Amino acid sequence: MTYQRKTVDVWEFWLYYEQGWECECIETSFKDMVENRKAYREAGFEPRIRRRRVRREKLAEHAPVRP
Repeated sequence: MTYQRKTVDVWEFWLYYEQGWECECIETSFKDMVENRKAYREAGFEPRIRRRRVRREKLAEHAPVRP
C-alpha cells in the first residue's frame, strides 16, 4: 500500500482592487498555476500568489481567506 497525502497544494491568485484584495481563482496543479500566471502577466496584472495546503476532504468547499 502506498502512502497518500492527507493534504493537497492549492495556489490562490490574489489581485488588488480599489476595495482591497480579492481572490480571482484557485489552481490545484503547479503547471496550471504557471500557465495562468503567464496569462495574467500578459494582460498587465501582477497577481500575488499564495500556496496553501488544504485537506483532501475539504477541497471542494475551500474558501480563500484574505491575506
